Amino acid sequence: MVKGIVLGIVSGKGGVGKTTTAINLGTALHHRNERVVLIDGSFTKPNISIHLGSPKTPTTLNDVLAGRIPVDQAFYVHASGLCVIPSPIGPTFPEDVDYEALGKLLALLKATHDYIIIDAQPGLGTDVHKTISLTDAVLIVTAPDILSLTDALKTVHLTQHHNKPIAGIVLNNVRREYFELDAHNIEEILEHPVI
Repeated sequence: MVKGIVLGIVSGKGGVGKTTTAINLGTALHHRNERVVLIDGSFTKPNISIHLGSPKTPTTLNDVLAGRIPVDQAFYVHASGLCVIPSPIGPTFPEDVDYEALGKLLALLKATHDYIIIDAQPGLGTDVHKTISLTDAVLIVTAPDILSLTDALKTVHLTQHHNKPIAGIVLNNVRREYFELDAHNIEEILEHPVI
């Protein structure tokens, strides 16, 4: 029996490449013959299906969580072979998300997949708290500017609050500008390795 890992891809702010990181990681793991499912857990601003060229899918994560369809009917298989459970393009309000049902779904997927990657909502809201609490580990995505790093540090603290391990820090949007901090300084600030 498979005992999959639920990995949350999180960021303290939007625009740092979190969704792109989630897609690329999922695709890379798939190409290593890992059984991967990528879930768009950014309920109020879902972007995975847009990034993958299918903005409108007939079924979504919301259909599964509401019990309207079984999970196997929500899978969308991208041309790359990556298995995705998209969220609807129209906004879903965080208070309408059934996190208990999401937890049950993740437990079900852990029995059949090696990795369940959740592209979480950006920021530090209640929805992010709840998503992190359902993961086995998180990967924090940030940019090398001080504003992004301040939010990344808050995300580190939030993750520690939930006693979840941090798999590492992904540093995105590096342009080597004078105002950017280097990987060594970022590791000192966040107290976790840049991978």
